[in-house]
Amino acid sequence: SIKMLVKNKYWLFAMITMLVYQIGYGISGASGTYYAKYIYGNDNLVAVGGAIGMIGMLLGMVLAGPIVKKFGLTGSIRLVTIVDVVKLVVMLIMPRAFWLNTVLATIGSIPSIAGIAACGVMVNNCVEYNEHLYGVKMVGMTNSVVGFGTKVGAGAGAALVTLALSVSGYVSGAATQAPSVDYGIYTFASYIPLAIVIVKFIFSELYRPYEKIYVDIVSEKMKRQQEAK
Repeated sequence: SIKMLVKNKYWLFAMITMLVYQIGYGISGASGTYYAKYIYGNDNLVAVGGAIGMIGMLLGMVLAGPIVKKFGLTGSIRLVTIVDVVKLVVMLIMPRAFWLNTVLATIGSIPSIAGIAACGVMVNNCVEYNEHLYGVKMVGMTNSVVGFGTKVGAGAGAALVTLALSVSGYVSGAATQAPSVDYGIYTFASYIPLAIVIVKFIFSELYRPYEKIYVDIVSEKMKRQQEAK
């Protein structure tokens, strides 16, 4: 099954899109405290930012369906890419503007929920291409990448945060940190996420042709089933 799956290029594109998406979430979850404490200068802002961010998350859950319906699977990720690039560029230009960055992050989380939901559908839709190529769907194996991406992405994201802090000279528990630590924080809070957004966009665009032919593949299969009856 694995040998067949890795020859399904659209499954690979969906898997990589899902994986980098989850790495981004992993970085976001592990980086907030450091950014608030050393860039904003107040680690209590983590709670404030998290409370405001919940508004975006809740709206994202409500609007995920309409967004995907409007823009499609890869179109939703295009929308996420535009919003994320704007958010991250502003964050690079004004890294200490807490309220501006928090509002932009909250707005960005709305389409982001639709994007991660789209990733799951992109992976699942590959079962039809498996059947088209090999005559078998391999539903369980195909969708196992969702759990894989979640676990590996979260771990990799946290590891990148730790690596950037270590390289920049961060000392846990120290009263003051070296100036280089700020740049380490910028690396995992802005530069790496920007690279992730670009990679995510590239592989979702590589998947895009399959989104267009998916309906044809399903229609052709249904036609054959009707003829067989």
